[in-house]
Amino acid sequence: MKKTIVFLFIIFVSCNTSLKYLNQFDGYNGKPKKIESTTYKVEYKDSIATEKMAFKNIEFYDNKGRKIKTLMYKSDGSLSTGGIFYSYDKFGNQIRSIMYNRDSTINSENINKYDKYGKKVERIYKSGNRGSSTKRIYDRENKTVQIIGKNSDGSFKENAIQKFDDKWNEIELISYDSIGNQKTRIEFGYDKNYNLNSYKWYNSKNELYNFSKTTFNENNDPVIARGYRVKNKDTTLNKTTKFEYKYDGKGNIIEQKLFSNDKFVWMTKYNYEY
Repeated sequence: MKKTIVFLFIIFVSCNTSLKYLNQFDGYNGKPKKIESTTYKVEYKDSIATEKMAFKNIEFYDNKGRKIKTLMYKSDGSLSTGGIFYSYDKFGNQIRSIMYNRDSTINSENINKYDKYGKKVERIYKSGNRGSSTKRIYDRENKTVQIIGKNSDGSFKENAIQKFDDKWNEIELISYDSIGNQKTRIEFGYDKNYNLNSYKWYNSKNELYNFSKTTFNENNDPVIARGYRVKNKDTTLNKTTKFEYKYDGKGNIIEQKLFSNDKFVWMTKYNYEY
């Protein structure tokens, strides 16, 4: 009897920990099987705007919410690649993605490794004779991560330190050169809903030179982002980006318009198969 209880407990725990690190359906509502997004570039002639297709992506999900395939199309409607295919471990971590050429040969491959907390600790990238590896070393007590990247020939790729808050939201990223000198530093800020709403960029001398502020709507989608430049202690507005949305009955975006400095420049339309 005791063995039976233990066995049933193991099954219960396994069922409840399965896919626990998966962001099901990439956060979309309604458990969509397929999402088609078509992006248009807005061109102007004699002040008349014309929307021309730039590219289209179709993403496919299984019934557990794992993205299993992405197909990408060019502006003429033809496939730009042979697609990207994804595989996962039992906890829902994406452990491999392979992009194929249109002739079914492999274009590139990403292999990911994770720790017991579902945090990525290594990424291996391969493309033909080129490749790289990036390791992430966690200090969970101090909420920091050291990022060390090397190219396949052993040469330097990247060296950085990430800092996080108690909820593991990234609050700082410091990038270094191959001999350990600071190149840049970025600070990140969040609103009350934990939307990433501010960036501050510093140079190698820790001097602020750019920053941005973003506001979000009730759906936690960005509606306006302003970028500023700082030079000789003077601050100027560099760029304003605005977004407009339409939603379906499930709360998913079906149309997104992007305005740069009040000029309509991009639009993406979404179709969902539930």
